[in-house]
Amino acid sequence: MQVTHVVIFYSQLNQAAEEYAEWAHAMEALVESQPGFVRAHSFRNAEGFGVTLSYWDDLSSIKQWGRHPEHAKAQAYGRETAYLNFRIEWAQILGSSDSERA
Repeated sequence: MQVTHVVIFYSQLNQAAEEYAEWAHAMEALVESQPGFVRAHSFRNAEGFGVTLSYWDDLSSIKQWGRHPEHAKAQAYGRETAYLNFRIEWAQILGSSDSERA
């Protein structure tokens, strides 16, 4: 298995952030074209708590995405308007296993 990395983004959405959906869709589209990006999954409950898992080939790709100019604008919007709070964690995935019911 190729070693990958995961970024775990926890956030509490400010329900008054009217442009959030537009920013989120724009970033979803943009990240898909970034070198080293593998896939992402996002979940948000009715109270606005969300978790996004993004998977990457390597740490340098994560750092490059963090410095992307459009992503930097989205980060500023998140800090100033969209999120009441957030936390970011990143980790190296050492292994995985799958199961599928037939």
